[in-house]
Amino acid sequence: MRRIVATRIGFPMSTINAIMRFMIAGSKAAPRGVIDSLAAGFGIITRRPILALLPVLLDILLLTAPGVRSEALPGWVQSFAAAAIAQSQLSEEDLAATNQQLDSFVATLRDRNLVGLLSWQIPTLRGLFPSVVPGTTVYSLNSMPATALFAAAGVILGLLLVCFYMGLLADAVRRQPREPAAVLARPAAVEGDAPSPAPRARGIRGFLLELGANVLRLGSMRVIQGTLLLLLALAASSPLSVGASVGGLLAGVMLGLFVLTLIFTFLADESVFVSKRAGWLAIRESYAVVRQHFGSSLLLWVLVAVISMGLQIIWFSIATWEIGTLVGIVGNAYIISALATAALVFYNDRKLLQTGTVSQSGGEPGTDA
Repeated sequence: MRRIVATRIGFPMSTINAIMRFMIAGSKAAPRGVIDSLAAGFGIITRRPILALLPVLLDILLLTAPGVRSEALPGWVQSFAAAAIAQSQLSEEDLAATNQQLDSFVATLRDRNLVGLLSWQIPTLRGLFPSVVPGTTVYSLNSMPATALFAAAGVILGLLLVCFYMGLLADAVRRQPREPAAVLARPAAVEGDAPSPAPRARGIRGFLLELGANVLRLGSMRVIQGTLLLLLALAASSPLSVGASVGGLLAGVMLGLFVLTLIFTFLADESVFVSKRAGWLAIRESYAVVRQHFGSSLLLWVLVAVISMGLQIIWFSIATWEIGTLVGIVGNAYIISALATAALVFYNDRKLLQTGTVSQSGGEPGTDA
């Protein structure tokens, strides 16, 4: 189009490109706000519902496949907790209440299906540690080494599944149609330039290499993120021998830091799958995007949390009906896939803004909600 205009009016292509970039600089090609990102996420999943298939298959697997539970883990937890309680200085009344809570927790743990570890990164209707479905075959693990080995395998397979799942969503986000101004903002090839070679199909080998790289990226990021959150949670819940008032104040500060860490690392997953960052780099990338767009990032974080928790209540309330379980499984997969895609859209737009592909003149950072 630019070459046709240049030919008809006699201007060189470099002049036409400069004029187009100047016009685009004043256009309204800003990153999409929270509502538009949510709409884009739901639109992508509605057009390509197969992207939400994996959470559905996981829920069906947890409902129909044989269960696996550990006989050794509840006993180990009870022995460890009982030794810690014995060394505490609780009153008889508090000691009885604590032991009762421990017995209840151990009984619940004994009924957990360890196959649920496959969904530790993908929110399913059955949850992370679902109870064993009555009537299904149950296999028992009678030793701690067998339990640890099975749990490690579940965690690794869960990482593979979420990397496959999020990789498909990120690819769908990258392939979605751009705004016209965003497309024009790319530097155009001048006349005489050689055409860009068509991208080659990655093939199975390339796909597996990318999947393995994403597993390493996400795994390293999860270790750092989980360590930070665990340390802050322990600091907020541990009793401090500095007085009740000071200890309460410090616990409140640690709790505030815990919440801020959740917010500022909210887009770390998106950094892994969109920007191909790993470990601390993914967390730092998330921090930079959230800090620059704090208002809209906070709003998206709150909306995702509220929608996810609210819908879980609805799904569980209708799961008492036979058809309600199926509705809940499909509905949960659709909603969580759309929310995950919306977060990818939100992050991707802001990364394009930072790299200059999208003009910022359409909105101020942090006010694009």
